[in-house]
Amino acid sequence: MAQKLSISKPGVSVGTASTPNDFIFSSDYNTLKYQTDGSIVMNVVTADFDFYTRSGTVDHDLGYYPFVQVWVTDENRTDWSPVGAYRVGAGDYHNDFAYTGTKSIFFQVEGFSNTLGTIQVTFAYKIFKNNLNL
Repeated sequence: MAQKLSISKPGVSVGTASTPNDFIFSSDYNTLKYQTDGSIVMNVVTADFDFYTRSGTVDHDLGYYPFVQVWVTDENRTDWSPVGAYRVGAGDYHNDFAYTGTKSIFFQVEGFSNTLGTIQVTFAYKIFKNNLNL
């Protein structure tokens, strides 16, 4: 007999729970396994009417494509957005990208500026041990 661990939500009996939504945790269902987290900051120097692209990497050395979550913000914002979201700040726009390889996560910011200065773009990431088998 295989052993399992289940914790049901308040008001739900473990013995009668029938869907994943009935549980806080159940070993019958896969969960994300946390590996590490961190951030990478890119200082983008802008000029009048200039297109720019900046990139960076963070190594994970897992040897496979892990599941990752990435958010982005810049110094003109007080919120975080998923990567790929269109960002606007002080006369500038930039699009932000992140993708994973078998050894690293790659980050990129590209955009257009009509002002002089520096934009600080911060990517925050979480890497999970889950192998996506890609």
